[in-house]
Amino acid sequence: MRQDSIDNKPRTPSGFRRYWYLVFVFLIVAIAFGGVVLVSKYGGGKQTEEIVVATSTPSQSREMEIHIGGAVVSPGIYTVDESCPLEDVIRMAGGCLTGADCSGVDIYISPLDGSSLRESQKVNLNTAEDWLLCALPGIGSGRAAAIIEYREQNGPFKDVEELLDVPGVGIVILDKIRNLVTVS
Repeated sequence: MRQDSIDNKPRTPSGFRRYWYLVFVFLIVAIAFGGVVLVSKYGGGKQTEEIVVATSTPSQSREMEIHIGGAVVSPGIYTVDESCPLEDVIRMAGGCLTGADCSGVDIYISPLDGSSLRESQKVNLNTAEDWLLCALPGIGSGRAAAIIEYREQNGPFKDVEELLDVPGVGIVILDKIRNLVTVS
């Protein structure tokens, strides 16, 4: 008699057994892959912090000041490393205004001889045009127009503190621009 008839076990073909084995292995691999994707996407509930390691020494990098104005969200003076791309400076200034032509961005770079834009180029409140006033932090086109209107109605500014008499300019705005403006 045959061995399989004694055990009353039907004999399965080896191809059928191999098929189930492959299905089982495929399911295990798919579950493992899905778990890896979920953990990498959601971090397993743990918050990770990015660690940035500075590779340059202070003597290798030099800072400079860049004045950016025109069609950006926050015009002003930004201190950056000399290797900083201009695209990053525009991003620091909040990017281009919605619908604005980015070719209308004004960029002035201070010399690397140690002089500063803040020291050498103050905005004269008595002669500055609208676009230059708009370049000051916190002064948009509305406040710039109010400053020009004030000086046309009241004569030249005698003191920087007189900006507090301009509608829309308060102590917070004055503190932001105090060291950037002059009345000479």
